[in-house]
Amino acid sequence: MRDVSPPQENTSPLDRILLSFLEQVDRSASFLEVGVGEGRLTRQAARRFHRVVAVDWDPRSLITTRPRVGGQAVSLLMMDAHRLDFPDQLFDVVAEFNALGHFADPGRVVAEMIRVMRPNGVLLFLASWKSEVLIMEAGWLQSRLAAADLDYRQAPRGRVRALVASRPVDVGERP
Repeated sequence: MRDVSPPQENTSPLDRILLSFLEQVDRSASFLEVGVGEGRLTRQAARRFHRVVAVDWDPRSLITTRPRVGGQAVSLLMMDAHRLDFPDQLFDVVAEFNALGHFADPGRVVAEMIRVMRPNGVLLFLASWKSEVLIMEAGWLQSRLAAADLDYRQAPRGRVRALVASRPVDVGERP
Protein backbone atom coordinates (compact mmCIF):
# COMPACT_ATOMS: atom_id res chain seq x y z
CA MET A 1 0.00 0.00 0.00
CA ARG A 2 1.35 3.41 -0.93
CA ASP A 3 1.21 6.29 1.53
CA VAL A 4 -0.24 9.30 -0.27
CA SER A 5 -0.33 12.78 1.23
CA PRO A 6 -3.45 14.86 0.76
CA PRO A 7 -3.20 17.45 -2.01
CA GLN A 8 -1.70 20.69 -0.79
CA GLU A 9 -3.66 23.83 -1.52
CA ASN A 10 -2.19 27.31 -1.66
CA THR A 11 1.42 26.16 -1.63
CA SER A 12 4.22 27.78 -3.55
CA PRO A 13 6.57 25.84 -5.84
CA LEU A 14 9.21 26.09 -3.08
CA ASP A 15 6.81 24.60 -0.52
CA ARG A 16 5.99 21.74 -2.90
CA ILE A 17 9.71 21.01 -3.35
CA LEU A 18 10.23 20.94 0.43
CA LEU A 19 7.29 18.58 0.83
CA SER A 20 8.66 16.31 -1.91
CA PHE A 21 11.82 15.76 0.17
CA LEU A 22 9.77 14.99 3.26
CA GLU A 23 7.49 12.57 1.41
CA GLN A 24 10.43 10.18 1.12
CA VAL A 25 10.30 9.57 4.89
CA ASP A 26 7.77 7.39 6.73
CA ARG A 27 4.90 9.37 8.25
CA SER A 28 5.50 7.83 11.68
CA ALA A 29 8.94 9.47 11.92
CA SER A 30 9.70 12.07 14.58
CA PHE A 31 10.93 15.32 13.03
CA LEU A 32 13.16 18.12 14.35
CA GLU A 33 13.86 21.36 12.50
CA VAL A 34 16.87 23.33 13.72
CA GLY A 35 16.61 27.06 13.01
CA VAL A 36 12.93 27.64 12.20
CA GLY A 37 13.35 31.00 10.50
CA GLU A 38 10.16 31.67 8.50
CA GLY A 39 8.69 28.27 9.36
CA ARG A 40 8.36 26.98 5.78
CA LEU A 41 9.91 23.59 6.46
CA THR A 42 8.11 23.23 9.80
CA ARG A 43 4.79 23.91 8.07
CA GLN A 44 5.45 21.17 5.51
CA ALA A 45 6.64 18.76 8.22
CA ALA A 46 3.48 19.42 10.25
CA ARG A 47 1.41 18.29 7.28
CA ARG A 48 3.43 15.10 7.00
CA PHE A 49 4.52 13.86 10.44
CA HIS A 50 2.74 13.16 13.72
CA ARG A 51 5.55 14.45 15.96
CA VAL A 52 7.20 17.71 14.90
CA VAL A 53 9.54 19.80 17.02
CA ALA A 54 11.09 23.04 15.79
CA VAL A 55 13.71 25.11 17.59
CA ASP A 56 15.10 28.60 17.16
CA TRP A 57 16.99 30.96 19.45
CA ASP A 58 14.92 33.92 18.24
CA PRO A 59 11.43 34.09 19.77
CA ARG A 60 10.25 36.19 16.80
CA SER A 61 10.77 33.20 14.49
CA LEU A 62 8.70 31.01 16.76
CA ILE A 63 5.94 33.62 17.01
CA THR A 64 5.90 33.98 13.21
CA THR A 65 5.82 30.21 12.69
CA ARG A 66 2.93 29.41 15.08
CA PRO A 67 0.10 30.68 12.81
CA ARG A 68 1.76 29.13 9.75
CA VAL A 69 1.42 25.61 11.10
CA GLY A 70 -2.29 26.11 11.63
CA GLY A 71 -3.91 23.71 14.05
CA GLN A 72 -1.17 21.12 13.63
CA ALA A 73 0.46 19.79 16.79
CA VAL A 74 3.96 21.23 16.63
CA SER A 75 6.28 21.93 19.55
CA LEU A 76 8.00 25.27 18.97
CA LEU A 77 10.87 25.71 21.43
CA MET A 78 13.29 28.55 22.05
CA MET A 79 16.66 26.84 22.10
CA ASP A 80 20.28 27.38 21.08
CA ALA A 81 21.11 24.97 18.25
CA HIS A 82 24.72 24.84 19.45
CA ARG A 83 23.49 23.01 22.58
CA LEU A 84 20.26 21.16 21.80
CA ASP A 85 18.46 20.29 25.01
CA PHE A 86 17.43 16.80 23.87
CA PRO A 87 18.75 13.35 24.74
CA ASP A 88 20.93 11.52 22.25
CA GLN A 89 19.27 9.69 19.35
CA LEU A 90 15.75 11.09 19.86
CA PHE A 91 14.63 12.05 16.32
CA ASP A 92 14.19 10.08 13.10
CA VAL A 93 14.63 13.17 10.91
CA VAL A 94 16.75 16.19 11.83
CA ALA A 95 16.63 19.01 9.30
CA GLU A 96 17.57 22.59 8.61
CA PHE A 97 16.54 24.93 5.80
CA ASN A 98 18.60 28.02 4.95
CA ALA A 99 19.95 28.13 8.51
CA LEU A 100 23.61 27.00 8.59
CA GLY A 101 24.96 30.43 7.67
CA HIS A 102 23.16 32.02 10.62
CA PHE A 103 25.00 30.07 13.31
CA ALA A 104 28.16 31.31 15.02
CA ASP A 105 29.62 27.77 14.87
CA PRO A 106 27.82 25.77 12.18
CA GLY A 107 30.13 22.81 12.78
CA ARG A 108 28.92 22.57 16.37
CA VAL A 109 25.30 22.73 15.19
CA VAL A 110 25.92 19.90 12.71
CA ALA A 111 27.49 17.84 15.53
CA GLU A 112 24.39 18.44 17.66
CA MET A 113 22.11 17.45 14.78
CA ILE A 114 24.05 14.21 14.40
CA ARG A 115 23.90 13.58 18.15
CA VAL A 116 20.10 13.79 18.36
CA MET A 117 19.50 11.71 15.20
CA ARG A 118 18.48 8.08 15.74
CA PRO A 119 20.82 5.37 14.39
CA ASN A 120 18.64 4.72 11.32
CA GLY A 121 17.63 8.37 11.02
CA VAL A 122 18.12 10.97 8.34
CA LEU A 123 19.81 14.37 8.36
CA LEU A 124 18.42 16.79 5.83
CA PHE A 125 20.22 20.00 4.88
CA LEU A 126 18.21 22.19 2.49
CA ALA A 127 19.20 25.45 0.85
CA SER A 128 17.52 27.82 -1.58
CA TRP A 129 19.42 31.04 -0.85
CA LYS A 130 22.65 31.44 -2.82
CA SER A 131 24.70 32.01 0.34
CA GLU A 132 23.37 28.77 1.86
CA VAL A 133 23.96 26.82 -1.37
CA LEU A 134 27.58 28.05 -1.36
CA ILE A 135 28.00 26.75 2.21
CA MET A 136 26.77 23.34 1.09
CA GLU A 137 29.06 23.33 -1.93
CA ALA A 138 32.17 24.37 0.03
CA GLY A 139 32.85 20.77 1.13
CA TRP A 140 33.22 21.30 4.88
CA LEU A 141 29.76 19.87 5.60
CA GLN A 142 30.49 16.75 3.59
CA SER A 143 33.81 16.26 5.41
CA ARG A 144 32.06 16.52 8.80
CA LEU A 145 29.44 14.00 7.75
CA ALA A 146 32.11 11.61 6.46
CA ALA A 147 34.09 12.01 9.71
CA ALA A 148 30.93 10.98 11.60
CA ASP A 149 30.69 7.82 9.43
CA LEU A 150 27.53 9.04 7.70
CA ASP A 151 26.65 8.30 4.10
CA TYR A 152 25.41 11.32 2.20
CA ARG A 153 24.17 12.31 -1.20
CA GLN A 154 23.45 15.64 -2.78
CA ALA A 155 20.04 15.99 -4.34
CA PRO A 156 19.52 19.19 -6.32
CA ARG A 157 15.89 19.81 -7.17
CA GLY A 158 14.95 23.06 -8.84
CA ARG A 159 15.40 26.04 -6.53
CA VAL A 160 16.44 23.85 -3.61
CA ARG A 161 19.74 22.08 -3.06
CA ALA A 162 19.74 19.25 -0.59
CA LEU A 163 22.24 17.10 1.18
CA VAL A 164 20.73 13.97 2.71
CA ALA A 165 22.79 11.98 5.22
CA SER A 166 22.25 8.76 7.15
CA ARG A 167 24.25 6.11 8.97
CA PRO A 168 24.94 2.98 6.97
CA VAL A 169 23.19 0.01 8.51
CA ASP A 170 25.55 -2.74 9.66
CA VAL A 171 24.58 -6.25 8.64
CA GLY A 172 24.48 -7.16 12.34
CA GLU A 173 21.92 -4.38 13.03
CA ARG A 174 19.32 -5.62 10.56
CA PRO A 175 16.30 -7.40 12.06
